[in-house]
Amino acid sequence: MHRVFLSTIVIAIANVAVAQTTPRARAHHSIVYDEANKRVVLFGGSTPVDGGSRFDFFDDMWAFDGKAWTPLAASGEKLSGLGAAYDSRSGVITSFGGYNGSSSVGPVRVMKNGEWNTVGESTGFPSAEA
Repeated sequence: MHRVFLSTIVIAIANVAVAQTTPRARAHHSIVYDEANKRVVLFGGSTPVDGGSRFDFFDDMWAFDGKAWTPLAASGEKLSGLGAAYDSRSGVITSFGGYNGSSSVGPVRVMKNGEWNTVGESTGFPSAEA
């Protein structure tokens, strides 16, 4: 009877999901220093899977306070290669553009109170010929 009980415990433990405590490895992400909250914020990016035949895109956000990573609410759009900046006057993070796996997109978003709000569309950058 003791042996069956141990088997049940092992099975239960094996099925428990382990919370991720750090961001997954990625490239083409954005990272900014959030001066108001004294932390670095990482979001977006992508990573190759299946030997590079396809990519996983991320919409997760993480904060690093110098000691540990903390997951934040998802950014809402799985984007790679997006630009980002911190506006020290208003205390907000702004992101613009990106690639969603099939095309370049141009949302201009501002993060306030931990949530992204789309405030416009970027029209791209001038060409070298201009």
